[in-house]
Amino acid sequence: MQTLKVIETEIGILWGRDCVYLNHTSKPDARTLLLCGQINCRNVRKLTPPLGWENVQVIPYKLMFHNVLGFQMLELETWDSQNDDTSALMESCFEEVHNSSWLKRLEGKRTDSHRHLRLATYDDVFDVLCETYVWHFGDQAK
Repeated sequence: MQTLKVIETEIGILWGRDCVYLNHTSKPDARTLLLCGQINCRNVRKLTPPLGWENVQVIPYKLMFHNVLGFQMLELETWDSQNDDTSALMESCFEEVHNSSWLKRLEGKRTDSHRHLRLATYDDVFDVLCETYVWHFGDQAK
């Protein structure tokens, strides 16, 4: 059975629909997915803002997924309608799906280091199969 594990980022736990806003997506190369946008600080639990960003309500971010085998982006309500399994219900905006049925079905270049990560933005949900990811917040995201 799939289970979800909340991932705490370096600025805290991203929580709630109004937390992560997406401005731009791109594929800089064949195995990289880049998401850019803004984080609403009011919806970050255990907030630890980057240096110089302590007194702002919004922090820019870049999130890069590396060695991506596949990803799916669905509009939020569409994503909800496609997931009848209650284990797919998200607690936070950024989580890892353990025992992922999608990842288990993949053959080919999948390795034991591949992970199923899920990011929920205000409008869309991204399910990404990748090996690693890197968040950049504040000045590093510019």
